[in-house]
Order: sequence, then structure tokens, then C-alpha cells
Amino acid sequence: MQYKTILLGILLLATSCTRLKLEKELELFTQTEIQLPKNLAIVQNGAFQDLSFDIPKHPIKLIIYYSPESCSSCQAAHLYKLEQLFCYKSDKHLFTPMIIMSPDEQQYALTLKLLKSQTNSFPVYLDRKDEFRQLNPNLPKDTRFHTFLLDRHNHIVLIGDPLLNTDMWKLFESTLNNMLSHNGEYIPEK
Repeated sequence: MQYKTILLGILLLATSCTRLKLEKELELFTQTEIQLPKNLAIVQNGAFQDLSFDIPKHPIKLIIYYSPESCSSCQAAHLYKLEQLFCYKSDKHLFTPMIIMSPDEQQYALTLKLLKSQTNSFPVYLDRKDEFRQLNPNLPKDTRFHTFLLDRHNHIVLIGDPLLNTDMWKLFESTLNNMLSHNGEYIPEK
């Protein structure tokens, strides 16, 4: 019985330490201004353009980042799931969803081929050199935190995938509406 108590104590301590480490990592991440790479290729409607990147015209951005460690070709095959964000954007909300993919060397050709075969009406930005992560060294390793909403100053306002569940969607929608009401800045409600 005492052995189980000791194991439970160690497990709780390890979980607590991991949680504290994650909280510190997220706190540091949210305090930095996100930098966007200048050299991103764009694939849209099956067309590929290798050009310098211009910052989107809408000041509010939803970043969806796929790191080299993720299966880029797998992610590319499932991009249709993100269509909802682009429909929502064009419906009435002025923000820019940005899908940034950084495939590793082995995945690049296959990912590009898959993207060119799709007829996505939205752009997918290819970051061949993974400059996004280099420019944002505080980006958490945990991919659950690779989707985030930026204000007009490229500061993180909300972390999480709005398509994950209805609660996250409601939080995303209310945060976005708040920012749209305040010229691209989030003003906490009193």
C-alpha cells in the first residue's frame, strides 16, 4: 500500500512539474511578437509561386503552423478541413487565416505535389527553410500550440485550434469579434 502511495506521489509531482514547465513556456511564447518569414512560396488553386512574402492586408491573423516534425504530406492531404475558416473569413469577418507548412527535405517534394494537385481556393504558405521557427524561437514544441490568433501588432491573443470543438470555436469567435470592434486589438471585457 505504501508503495502505491509513493508511486502516486511521484506521478503527481512529475505531472505538476510538466504542467509548470508548460505554463512557463506558454507565458514566454505569448509575450513575444510573432515574426513572419519574408521568403515563403505560395500554393493556391494548384498553382505554385515562389516569391517573397507580403504581409496580409488584414491586420488580424490566425496562424496554423505545421513543423518539419509533423507529417507535411499527411497535413496537406487534410487541408480541406480548414475550408470552414476561410468561409467564415469571407462571410463577414476581416482576418487572415495563414497556413504555414515547413516540410522537411524528405517530405518537401511530395507535399508540394499534393498541394499542386488540390484546388484549394485558399493559399498555403511553404516555408522550405523553416524560417518561421527560427524567427520565433519561443514557439512551443507541442503542436497543440501551433495554431494561434494574432492581433494587429502580431501579438498572440488566443492559442488553440478553433476547429477542435465548439467551446474553442465560441472562444475564437468572441475573441475575434472583440478585436474587430477595437481596430485589431484585444480589449478585455470588464
